[in-house]
Amino acid sequence: MGGKREVGRVATPRLDAEVLLQALSRVLGAELPRPTEFHLDEEADVLFIRFREPEGAELGEPAPTRSLITVFTDEVTGAVTAVEIVGVEDAVEELCEKIARDLAAAL
Repeated sequence: MGGKREVGRVATPRLDAEVLLQALSRVLGAELPRPTEFHLDEEADVLFIRFREPEGAELGEPAPTRSLITVFTDEVTGAVTAVEIVGVEDAVEELCEKIARDLAAAL
């Protein structure tokens, strides 16, 4: 696995963070901007990823997943500003399963 790096205020495993962002991009069908910060609350099992500050109100919509993943967008620009994942381990497992199914179907 990759080494650790500081992203925002939380040290995250490089490989895990990159794989998670790629998986989220695939499931959401949109390229995500480079994150500016990660906040992981291990006790609550919640991961919050900030991509940019919104210019207007921030709107939250559920992602098309079984896991509780909320995608926040800027009301003014429509750009993805943040993602919140509750139940991180289950969400990562689900995202990986979706990617594996997509890859198998493409073969």
